[in-house]
Amino acid sequence: MLIKKIYQYALSLITLVMMIGGGISVFSNVADLISPQPYYDTYESYKQMRIVKDPNEPKETEELSEEELQAEYNQMVKTYEENQIKQAKNSLIRSMGWVLVPLPFFLITRRQLKKDKDS
Repeated sequence: MLIKKIYQYALSLITLVMMIGGGISVFSNVADLISPQPYYDTYESYKQMRIVKDPNEPKETEELSEEELQAEYNQMVKTYEENQIKQAKNSLIRSMGWVLVPLPFFLITRRQLKKDKDS
């Protein structure tokens, strides 16, 4: 009987810790979903990178205008933010597993402990 109680309390503790960790992870992923990490490369550094020519690049490549460079940079920033949101959604779903999977085990074990205590 003592081993059964120790097992039940250990299972309760482990599942509770898993759910707390999952809850923290869910909160973090929701924050990333609402406010994704900003893109840190500035337009000026992007522009400088595009101006520097690669010696292996063919010579017939055309120069981009300022507007084209700005549009390309804006598209890259937008794509980066979209990828950050997709990753946050994916992580959120995985984190929900850390809450939802151990929850039934925790509830069943707590119910059994309460039933044993009452009898």
